[in-house]
Amino acid sequence: MVVFEDLPFDVLCKVINYLSITNILHLRQVSKHLQQVTLDRSIWSHAYRTSSLVRPQGPFPWQSAAALESILVRSARLTRNWPPNPDAAPVRARKINVNGRPEASQLLCGRWLLMLIGRKQILCYDLDRTDPSTVDGQEPFSILYTHEAEGSLVQSFQCVTPIASVEDTKNPCIFLTIEVRQKEDPGHIVSPTLYKLNLAEGTLVMLHQADIRSTPISLIIGPMFLAMYKYQCTTTKDALFVDAETFQRYQFPEQAFLDAETQLKQAVGENYRFNHQHILTTSTHVLLIRYYGRQSPIKSSAGMLIQAYEIPSRQELVLPPAAALQPACTTLQLSHATLFADMISFTDRDSPVAPRYPFLELLRDSTLDNITGTTHITLTSNTLHYVCVIPLRLDPRPDNGIGSITFEPSKNTIRFVNVQFQPSYNGHTRAVKVEYSNPSPRKHLFALEIDDEDLAATQTPHKVPHFRDLPMDITERVEAYDMYRGRIILRRLDAPDTLRVLDFL
Repeated sequence: MVVFEDLPFDVLCKVINYLSITNILHLRQVSKHLQQVTLDRSIWSHAYRTSSLVRPQGPFPWQSAAALESILVRSARLTRNWPPNPDAAPVRARKINVNGRPEASQLLCGRWLLMLIGRKQILCYDLDRTDPSTVDGQEPFSILYTHEAEGSLVQSFQCVTPIASVEDTKNPCIFLTIEVRQKEDPGHIVSPTLYKLNLAEGTLVMLHQADIRSTPISLIIGPMFLAMYKYQCTTTKDALFVDAETFQRYQFPEQAFLDAETQLKQAVGENYRFNHQHILTTSTHVLLIRYYGRQSPIKSSAGMLIQAYEIPSRQELVLPPAAALQPACTTLQLSHATLFADMISFTDRDSPVAPRYPFLELLRDSTLDNITGTTHITLTSNTLHYVCVIPLRLDPRPDNGIGSITFEPSKNTIRFVNVQFQPSYNGHTRAVKVEYSNPSPRKHLFALEIDDEDLAATQTPHKVPHFRDLPMDITERVEAYDMYRGRIILRRLDAPDTLRVLDFL
């Protein structure tokens, strides 16, 4: 008779892959041998990949078996505590009084709540603190930033966290930009400043003051690089790229934007206009994507110019000390460029006026085919109503020349409404959406998944079967939430300095 424990290791893993998270944990208690088998990373990677639990993006190569197991166990507990019905009661509900009316807020890693108060200070509240005491009726907080310059106020702040450190809730790596506007001229922005934020110590380390004025900026994070750029880049000073680990800086070459206009004029003539742009960072390239519109007596058309700038490997650079940036930036070199004249296959065809330019995100990080020398990158294109997957292929470069980019948008699009997917870098991503319920004054959350490999075969998304109703009344609004850690922060419209924190874990 064959004993289950005597099966070969690969056969055991295949059998265990059919079990639920709870059953895997129960199987671990049967014997020491099965305990060792269930500690294998392949089992938890498969469970993470195929589970229907609401969970963060992953699995990633840097995540250990213990990290994947911890996230899945937490997600299973959250599903148990917050089932898909509107009457689910939180494990803990509390009110906190903040020091003033918040004008902007952001919840980081489900734990730290950053709030802009009085356009002068950015406060940090640790919602996981163990000391429940308050001071004069106010929640204890730390002051991260105080703006002391006369004649100006803090307009906004943005935070981004490299995905590799999202689960490091003790001391995650966080980048913060602060924009300041003049009192007399609200449209004028003083150069935004980039900081490295240490939440465990409540300290800021200034990394760079951007030479960007009179327009809002965008702050994005890629697998390895941070990008800070102006909405409409026209000069090399309008964009900055920072290595998230070494803090080495990069910038576009001086001729980058002039070369783009020259290439476009040669291809489509003079009658065009740049309308919008995106900058995406992979681990090997920076993608500058510029959209243009062209008017003609017959019809209007929209196109896209993609330029890829190669990032030098870390081995080729003399890295700066960890405490500060080097004064000089490394200039990126153009490696690939291609003009795509027709965007109708992935623009918003429901628009009665003109196609809406898609919002692009990095779905799968760049991978090099060592046999053909081709670099593969996968993006998602998201407009108001449609989402599709866009594979890019960067062909091998000729000697001292510019390589071409093959652009293959998916013919079958997925119809969603007002859903923004998060970048994942590994081909699998999730969208979280907040909706109102009528006629009752409620809001609810739900999640959708998209996978480039599954879409290649089926062209259909996987809907996560967990439906989250927010227990809130009509006088409250959602200030912030983290559905992966089961925390919701509500603010009453008639008492903006009082927040209600609901914990489902």
